[in-house]
Amino acid sequence: MSTNEMTSPPAVAEAVVGSRTPSKISWRIPEIDGVRALAMLMVFTYHVWENGGAPKHNLLLFGLNIDLFGMFNQFPAGVDMFMVLSGFCLFLPVCKREGAPTGWDWKDYARRRVVRIVPTYYVAIMFSTLLPYVLVALFHLLHKEAKWQPHPSAMQYITHLTFTHTLFPGTWQGICGAFWSLGLEAQFYLVFPLVIWAYAKYGIRVTGAMVLVSVLYRLIGSKVVGSDWTSQFLMGIFFLGRWMEFALGMLAAYMVADYRRKECTLPGWQGTLAIAGALGLYLLATSPLVDSLWAFPARELLLGAAYAILMTALCITGTPLRKLFASKPMVTLALFSYSLFLIHQPLAYYLSEMFRKILHVEGEKCFLLLMTVGFLLICGISYLFFLLFEKPFLPKRSETAPKPQTTA
Repeated sequence: MSTNEMTSPPAVAEAVVGSRTPSKISWRIPEIDGVRALAMLMVFTYHVWENGGAPKHNLLLFGLNIDLFGMFNQFPAGVDMFMVLSGFCLFLPVCKREGAPTGWDWKDYARRRVVRIVPTYYVAIMFSTLLPYVLVALFHLLHKEAKWQPHPSAMQYITHLTFTHTLFPGTWQGICGAFWSLGLEAQFYLVFPLVIWAYAKYGIRVTGAMVLVSVLYRLIGSKVVGSDWTSQFLMGIFFLGRWMEFALGMLAAYMVADYRRKECTLPGWQGTLAIAGALGLYLLATSPLVDSLWAFPARELLLGAAYAILMTALCITGTPLRKLFASKPMVTLALFSYSLFLIHQPLAYYLSEMFRKILHVEGEKCFLLLMTVGFLLICGISYLFFLLFEKPFLPKRSETAPKPQTTA
């Protein structure tokens, strides 16, 4: 994931609930950090559930046999939330001033993206490559059976280091399966200057054009590429395939910026109602009904709309749910969520293997151990990774605000 603006703390900040504030507008919104933490928790839970053997826990309720763990199969939708967050966090600083952007510095933008994303990601590649060797050696010292893992090929390294691994069927899930979203995010970043140019020329209508282009690409692409799952998936994770989600995040940022410039918020009940509607859209997006519409990207459209509504409601209304998303645990988790995203999957996999071989637990018990003891352990390792390899590349406080735009 983001991973990136995708998983890094946004350069926006805390919102003040109330109709107006006498001081200058604050653009740091901790609720958005909470949304980032939620996306990370969804992705983490899915991978842990998967590594735990995708256990089922059936419960008879009102005559219906319900699998309580079945919802976790839909939690890859957390990655879609990262896509919407990327559009939101990249576009919000552009919308701080009313009217078309002037003096936007694409060189400074490119420098910030590279410094923020690339070094930590490269260390994560090394981490994912070396971890199995360290663990196999440890198991041998403990006189436990463990097999050496095949080393990634040169092609895997080349494509991952250049963020092009999602362009080839043989590399998109190599080294670490979660890295595919980094390739997609890199494409978003590359075309973002073009988006800014179009926004300056045509205004917010550009988001509608992006959604339309994305839908047409998916409709045409589904007919052109092979019918196998991998071909369809790779077609869908080219930037045009998910551009609709990025665009809806931009639209949410535009609306939030407009309300913040006016220094006003909507009533809390409206925000709570909107979030309930967003939940309904999420449930519809992940339902079997939408899964049957394989050619039309209804899932991505519905998820993008749901997450955009969620973020907008949290930012411009007084809903009580703001307290949950802006809570210290959620904001703290968001702080190192990029590091957690980068290394959690191999850690979860090898930890599940240790639970099976040392504690002899399988299925539901393994999953519950991974979600409790495993979660704390993986978070601890990820936070240490953050301190060593991510924090040194975070912008200093004085650098978080974008450069002032020049007036025409």
